[in-house]
Amino acid sequence: MITHDELTDMMAARLSKGEDLDLIYTNPKNHIVCFIPTYEPGGGDSTKCYFVDGREELVCLPMRTITRELAIQEGLRPNYIMTSDGRRSSYTSPKTYGPHLTFAHIKCRRPVGKDVVYGLFNVAIPYEYIVTEGPEPDTSYIHVGNFAPILVYQSPRHVKHKLNEAMLEHCNYVRKMLARIKLSQTHKSWQNYLSPGET
Repeated sequence: MITHDELTDMMAARLSKGEDLDLIYTNPKNHIVCFIPTYEPGGGDSTKCYFVDGREELVCLPMRTITRELAIQEGLRPNYIMTSDGRRSSYTSPKTYGPHLTFAHIKCRRPVGKDVVYGLFNVAIPYEYIVTEGPEPDTSYIHVGNFAPILVYQSPRHVKHKLNEAMLEHCNYVRKMLARIKLSQTHKSWQNYLSPGET
């Protein structure tokens, strides 16, 4: 017999690995791997979008605009995304947009003025991130799926820490989400036992 805690851990592990994402998304092609900020001479600040189905698309919009629209789409307030324990998330802390999206912030380009330098790497995907040494000190390559290696400007140790931190945040989010579902189901069960006059 599986206990509630074991079931919660099992479901959290499955979701954390990106399994059953087709039950969460209406369109599996929308599964996001990462957003990488970039600059295009003809289009200004742009964003490279990587998807689980292997697509890589360049969107001529700043990453701030994309993440703002994503937050609104998920029913969140863009500037007030909370952590799983109810605290307001700092700029580079992991951010969860839903059971299918928890991003780690990793530096993907050198600072240029006020441009965004951090890419967002989703840990709720059916791929494992492999981190290797980069061409210079404090740089790394992130390997994921069949995409070309992504150069980032932080050490492998730091990158792994950021990815692990995001995974922990994602698991905590999923556990709390499942606990709320169980509580809701328990409440409904009690209501079924009570007569209309007792509710």
